[in-house]
Amino acid sequence: MGGKKSAPKPEPKPAIDPMMVYLQQQQVQQAQQAAASAEAQRQALMQSQIQAGSQAELAGEQAAKQGLATAGSMQSIRDANALQSAQTAASTAGQQATGGGFDVNVARQQALTNLGAGTSMIPQTPANIGAMGQPKAANIFSLPQTSDLKFGGA
Repeated sequence: MGGKKSAPKPEPKPAIDPMMVYLQQQQVQQAQQAAASAEAQRQALMQSQIQAGSQAELAGEQAAKQGLATAGSMQSIRDANALQSAQTAASTAGQQATGGGFDVNVARQQALTNLGAGTSMIPQTPANIGAMGQPKAANIFSLPQTSDLKFGGA
């Protein structure tokens, strides 16, 4: 048998169905649209989280500023009270050690009292005893009489 060998038959190429090609293109487009939609949702979620974080940051900053202002005011009040207490304590300690300040007006009044000039009475001397013992003249004024008045000259 020495015949010629025949070449195998080529397999027939499958027929390309245009409907299948169209459906495959549709599937690819839907997958791309789904991916684009998912990416858009992810971006929107990121933006909303960024905005929420920014708002939370501003609210926290304002709360911190208000807290610092309140704390500063309270510390100022505490400092003023502490300063006043320290000044009072220092003044009291100083007065206890030295007997307090020297009041010139009180010292002058005491000196005048010691000399007899602090009273309202004049000291009795021979010059003013006689004048004080004499009664003073009274100022007497009498009203004119209003009866027996005549008008018209008669």
